[in-house]
Amino acid sequence: MNKLIVHLILMATCFGLLLGCDKESAIISPSDVFCVASVNGDEFIAVDTVYIKVGDTLEIQPVFIYDGQYFSSISGFYLNDVQVFTSPLAKMRYEWQEISPVFKEGGYDNFENAPHNEIMTYVEPVTYHLENIKPSKKALSFADFSRAEVVGTYYIKAGLAGSLQTDFESSKRLGGKDGIIQIVCRNDDTYLGYLSELMGTPFIMFPKVLTDGFHQTDALIGSDCAEFAIYGKRRLGDNIPYCGPKKLSDYLDPVAEGRFFPQSRDGKQLLSDKDGYGLVIGNTGIKPGDILHYGSQVAVFFEDRGIIGVLDGEDIVMQSYGETVHFATLSDNAQMFGWFEVFRWK
Repeated sequence: MNKLIVHLILMATCFGLLLGCDKESAIISPSDVFCVASVNGDEFIAVDTVYIKVGDTLEIQPVFIYDGQYFSSISGFYLNDVQVFTSPLAKMRYEWQEISPVFKEGGYDNFENAPHNEIMTYVEPVTYHLENIKPSKKALSFADFSRAEVVGTYYIKAGLAGSLQTDFESSKRLGGKDGIIQIVCRNDDTYLGYLSELMGTPFIMFPKVLTDGFHQTDALIGSDCAEFAIYGKRRLGDNIPYCGPKKLSDYLDPVAEGRFFPQSRDGKQLLSDKDGYGLVIGNTGIKPGDILHYGSQVAVFFEDRGIIGVLDGEDIVMQSYGETVHFATLSDNAQMFGWFEVFRWK
């Protein structure tokens, strides 16, 4: 996997700043705080979510609101395409936290855990863990965060010193309120690249549309196997509705006829049809981005890792299953799901 080149610059160099510059002022508390983001040195923009790619630089700054005025260590930012000017900070201590979802065995479940009369609307709250990020004059990279992956979804929270939260549960979107900004990093603008934005998010059985109109997977809160595969196509602009594995077949064409099963040959696990014929990887066979359909589970073919040009147990898929979005080998999946069929998006 690509290692991080993306840097998050948290400008937390003020250790006791006060809103306004009057020397006789007393320390005051702002009524609200939010974050603004600058990508690759562009203007700061107030956003709920900032999308970046590996190789981009990202700077985040807090903006505090007091008595109808904006205060920050930057001179201004854009809000809904309107330039807003800020007053300088002075003597107000603030801190940063990283927010990460807590993964649970079997994932979160909007169906099995729903009260009988709320089957269609119930959303199981996701538990989030908060970790303090120490202020530094130097840039903080994603390598300083708790997760090892570069790509995926992150949350950063700014707030007054001593006022930040402990772990909490939420069934809503986090970005854009309470000083939280959602940071979404992908490898590139391909189908697989957009799927990488869901790394670090939890498995949610039957993700649903929230009361604010956002689907949980579009909001990068979490996904199940089919919603994960669909997300990348939606990010490419395709109007594919979220659905389950069975309905997903309506949007796919077969790459090869029949089912493929794990078979051992000369100490290697190959994937072959009932007649023992394997599947090549390349222009005449399966390609990265194709769908492996296990019946009740789907995965996305990612990379040829074993015998080059031949589908085998060492090859890699991306999938949302168990606790979170992750990479798995075909051998791992064969032990859990057995046979599969191979499809390609129409």
